[in-house]
Amino acid sequence: MSLRDNQADLDLTLQRLSEVLGGTVRALNLDCETAGYLYRHVRREGSTGFGASQPIRTIQSGSRGHGVSFGIERFAVKIGETLVPLARAINPFADEYGSPLNDVWACRTEHLTMFYRYLRRGVEEKHRQIKPVMRTELRTRLWDNTVGFLERGAEAFERFGVPLKRGVLLAGEPGNGKTMAARWLLNQASKLGFDWRTVRAEEYEMARNHGSARGLFELQRPGIIFFDDLDQALRNRDDVGSSGDHSTFLSELDGLSIRQGVVYLFTSNAQFKQLDPAFRRPGRIDVFIRFEKPDAAMRRELIVEHWPKEIVDCLPVDVAVSQTNGLSFAEVEELKKLLVMRYLDSREWEWNWAWDEFRNRGSDDKSDRFIGFVPRHNGHKPDGHTIVN
Repeated sequence: MSLRDNQADLDLTLQRLSEVLGGTVRALNLDCETAGYLYRHVRREGSTGFGASQPIRTIQSGSRGHGVSFGIERFAVKIGETLVPLARAINPFADEYGSPLNDVWACRTEHLTMFYRYLRRGVEEKHRQIKPVMRTELRTRLWDNTVGFLERGAEAFERFGVPLKRGVLLAGEPGNGKTMAARWLLNQASKLGFDWRTVRAEEYEMARNHGSARGLFELQRPGIIFFDDLDQALRNRDDVGSSGDHSTFLSELDGLSIRQGVVYLFTSNAQFKQLDPAFRRPGRIDVFIRFEKPDAAMRRELIVEHWPKEIVDCLPVDVAVSQTNGLSFAEVEELKKLLVMRYLDSREWEWNWAWDEFRNRGSDDKSDRFIGFVPRHNGHKPDGHTIVN
């Protein structure tokens, strides 16, 4: 599509958005994280078509049940004492998947500064986090080969005209900190002014079917592209069979053009030998970091530094660290949830109860026990239930 055609489409979109919002508007393109944050805080007001026709609606199996796949959605978000109207134009028929014309947000011009600051504050608050719980030498290695690599890569390009790219694979059983580490890296990259993108399996599949997966492997400036949960495209084709996922993924990973200063960050639950040899060869994967179950020092760090102080102050931390030997980070976090559940019921932090409950939930011979919050009636346990402590 030519520049003239794109401009005509944008003009039409802005005209329609202005009519919907009742004033001059500013068009906005939100990345996945910012849009995700906004969706959690807006109130949906309705939908309309681009013209006289009704929007195309999507009927889906998820919690939303339905949505708009072509048309304009209307929202409102409260910022301070001001209710700010918003609109989102969705056009899957734009020339290329990932084009800014696919998904255009808009607010009235007089609300732009307020809305921008609201989004920036919200996302920055979400990004405030402690470093991931890892052995110091592994965390340093991960930093040096991602954000540190981007800093050195910028210098290499500016001084010597050499574009650099790197593939980093984080592997290990689920629940041992791979995603925690990846989020920390994206946060650090953003703080230092590098670009970043998260590509999930469903987004990759949609782009591949659309014939425009290439855009998912490219950034506007040096940065990190995090491929989350793409195991099927990474697995050995001799074991799972060849598919379009494999051929497209490997082709786009190499790229027809040289890409400047990009780090491809992958996570996988597979063993290294279970991954496609064509994927794990040098040049595609340069760094392999395995995430094992946390040792005692790491479990202590998770509890003491990541859990709320109110909980930690009332815990037998030494006992908790000792008893959780062999558990993953995710399993230790499940114990925190049980502690909170019990506190909401008893107003006490009871580690022994949480630990017994956690062990019982993993026992096959306890299938008939009561699960969840204890039902109450006038402050007493109701008849007819067996309560397992």
